[in-house]
Amino acid sequence: MNAFEGQIVTNSAIIPAGTGGGVNIYAFRRTNLAVEISGYFGR
Repeated sequence: MNAFEGQIVTNSAIIPAGTGGGVNIYAFRRTNLAVEISGYFGR
């Protein structure tokens, strides 16, 4: 989602973690970012 400068935008996603449980997050512009991991699915 694109946001205008100064606009607050929220989002959520279900994503797979890497083999060691890691997740990479990339931003293409300067930003403030908060990440919350609220649970997981076991196999």
